[in-house]
Amino acid sequence: YLAIRVHSGRDSASFFLAGRRMIWPIIGGSLFATNIGAEHLVGMSGDCYRYRLCAGTIEVCALCLGIAAAFLFPYYLRNRVFTIPQFLELRYNKGARLFFSGFTLFISIMMKLAGSSAIQTINSLLLLINFLSMKIQARIIQLRILLILKFSFLTIS
Repeated sequence: YLAIRVHSGRDSASFFLAGRRMIWPIIGGSLFATNIGAEHLVGMSGDCYRYRLCAGTIEVCALCLGIAAAFLFPYYLRNRVFTIPQFLELRYNKGARLFFSGFTLFISIMMKLAGSSAIQTINSLLLLINFLSMKIQARIIQLRILLILKFSFLTIS
């Protein structure tokens, strides 16, 4: 607790930007690590298999982001904006900031729940298939036993 209190900042700029003392490779690595998640690793692999696309083609959108950043970056620096909700509050009002923050949080939670429910559905289907195959195997064994017993009675009499 004390280590956190001693090294914590007093405002959000020190929290989000480390007091604007961070060097660019660390910032870039942080952005990259923040962007990569289970959805990327599992979803992009699935799309590659299903649609025969290279996993990196989806990241072409980063080119558009880079072009947009070239135009927005001077505005962000001039107004000392470091989050999108802060930009929305400056441009529109506090309601836009709260709506965007809440909507982003909702979407993030839904994405995590969608992934976990998809895994649960797959597991349930696999369990059902396993159960049905065991039932079919049990029926086959019963038929074999009946046939063996029937033929054994025919040979005895």
